[in-house]
Amino acid sequence: MRTVDFISPVVLSGPYINEADLYVSPSGPDPSIDVQCEVSIDIPDKREVVHEGGVYRLAHEMTVGIILYQVPEAGRVDYLRVNLSMGGVISVSDQVSVQDGSIEHGLLLNGVSLFYSSARSYIEMITSMSSMSRFTIPAIDPEAYVGDRLSNDGWQK
Repeated sequence: MRTVDFISPVVLSGPYINEADLYVSPSGPDPSIDVQCEVSIDIPDKREVVHEGGVYRLAHEMTVGIILYQVPEAGRVDYLRVNLSMGGVISVSDQVSVQDGSIEHGLLLNGVSLFYSSARSYIEMITSMSSMSRFTIPAIDPEAYVGDRLSNDGWQK
């Protein structure tokens, strides 16, 4: 039997919820009209990878916003709004073999992926206790998000 080391060397401290807002409409959506979903993710433009004690660390913050809505003839109606702000630290040993300049990109990519997964779990849990029932937020492509932010904000990989 072949053994593969599939455990990531990336270590996550958090994410810790800093702020959470939830609105659920008591009326619920109209089953005859399509429900639309808006997803927003925000991370700070400025961040710093700290290298000390043989470890690279990135303090990471992320806000996830979700809105479920419909647009009947009378105009847009929101049925679910969630705004979730989280913080934590992503780290990796400096013994990990990576290309020059890719530490920040790798830590940021892992941060977005891990924090979004935590947001998914939290939103499922909190909405399961509402009149709307459990809602699972859509999957994202963390590489596409980080790549877009890198190219649009002038971040360095």
